[in-house]
Amino acid sequence: MELKKPKLKDGKDQLRSYCNATGSPIAVWTNGDQISYYQRKDPNYFEDIPGLPNANQTLADILQIKFTLEDLIANDKLVKENKSLKTLIEEMEDDVLANAGVDVFEELFKLIFTKLYDEWYSGQGNRRSTRSLEFRNTGQTEAALKTKIQDLFDKAKKKWEGVFSEDAKISLTPSHLSVCVSSLENVKLFNSNLDVIDEAFEYLINQSSKGEKGQFFTPRYVIDLCVKMLNPQEDEYMIDTAAGSSGFPVHTIFHVWRQILDDEGLSASHLFSLEDKPPRCKEYVEDKVFAIDFDEKAVRVARTLNLIAGDGQTNVLHLNTLDYELWDEVTEQDDWDDIYHEGFKRLKRLRPKNSKDYREFQFDVLMANPPFAGDIKEPDTVGECNTYLYLKVLCKLKPSICRCSF
Repeated sequence: MELKKPKLKDGKDQLRSYCNATGSPIAVWTNGDQISYYQRKDPNYFEDIPGLPNANQTLADILQIKFTLEDLIANDKLVKENKSLKTLIEEMEDDVLANAGVDVFEELFKLIFTKLYDEWYSGQGNRRSTRSLEFRNTGQTEAALKTKIQDLFDKAKKKWEGVFSEDAKISLTPSHLSVCVSSLENVKLFNSNLDVIDEAFEYLINQSSKGEKGQFFTPRYVIDLCVKMLNPQEDEYMIDTAAGSSGFPVHTIFHVWRQILDDEGLSASHLFSLEDKPPRCKEYVEDKVFAIDFDEKAVRVARTLNLIAGDGQTNVLHLNTLDYELWDEVTEQDDWDDIYHEGFKRLKRLRPKNSKDYREFQFDVLMANPPFAGDIKEPDTVGECNTYLYLKVLCKLKPSICRCSF
């Protein structure tokens, strides 16, 4: 509450400062003669409300809020305000996350993951116009909001296994979480455009970590160029052996989906709407698209993108492509096997007949941007570190039809 500034404009500016610091969802200004009540919708936007809830009410009771997936589509901040998810994340970092004492990547990853699930669940059956979205700050206490978001996160983990551990918890304080939820609640993520999420994840992955490991993400317009040139088809197997956040596989999925939709006589509007796609789209993601990377953060991001595209199945594996001789040792670890078993089983089927090692795979399309900017000190892999051997050793493609991009 601000009651020192006699002018409304000055009072609202002061309220923004207060709310950014505390995460409060409700703000009041008065100069003794006039009074205004606001719901804080995001760090810089206040919406008028008729009054304050009493001790037995929440803000939802005052406003009779019902915000469905259809409402979210109509009010998508990324469209209406021409913002990017990356920009919103930068704003949250400036407002609250820089001093929150948490791993910013992990906490925002959890929130985006949770919001994706909330939108996916509302898109099933007739819930699109009937179910109120839960990833919203509707005026409950900060503690109640955190309980609600944690419960939603737990459901997301159960739906899309292998991205977070079963005991993972949201570590943001209730006040920091309140600000972040308010910033993200009017952004539509699921089935809009995976590029939006991809760009945000690319930004979130620690820059110094990428530099140390020689990881530099391929510009998305370069990826589009490569995909169009190689022109992967629905009946072909594709792999990226240095996948990062899975840019090549995701753009390959979109490319083939467009072919399938055209073949089925459907418009491109179905491209980002999983529930409306032909079964062939989901089957293609689950059976034909593979990705490998040695960085665990990048793999989790890539798995999330592919889980969304495939609605529950993914072939993104946490392995060192150059260390293929040690794969058996890695895959025998219980925690690794629990997460990646099904995808690895599908990958093994693509070895030549009667082959038991991981030297060759029968893929049709290989797209990769090998991260050879960093130092590679392992004696078993140093000799393999040039582009020609990288291809020769790891993926001996079908020689008559293979297409490769580096």
